Amino acid sequence: MRTEHTTASRAAATATTLLVLVHLARIADGTSDPYVAALLLTLLVATAVVSIKLHRDNCVESRLGAMLLALLSGGGVVLAAVAGLPGQDVHPVGMIGVLMLVVSSAVLGLLATDQLQRVADGRARSPYAS
Repeated sequence: MRTEHTTASRAAATATTLLVLVHLARIADGTSDPYVAALLLTLLVATAVVSIKLHRDNCVESRLGAMLLALLSGGGVVLAAVAGLPGQDVHPVGMIGVLMLVVSSAVLGLLATDQLQRVADGRARSPYAS
């Protein structure tokens, strides 16, 4: 169900598009193993689909998907830095990793701000309310 955009939801949609570009840069880097590149490609496609849905409809499902993918993207960078990739030692966080963490945090923060704006404005009504 479509809902109207707020300033924060438009910014979250733009930040999700930036997250797609960061995933693309990470894949284009070419330093990842093939299985890691396949996982990153899956995240890239899923984030691109959610970004388009978030721009177009701004529905609950697209916001939830954006939140989940931002958590997965940022969490993957943290896990690679703390525990390492499977079968490898700890992976140092480079510029792309830092950028991924920043953009993922921005998506999460903007989605939380959007939710607070909706509740404060009283627009967060049930779709079944008359």
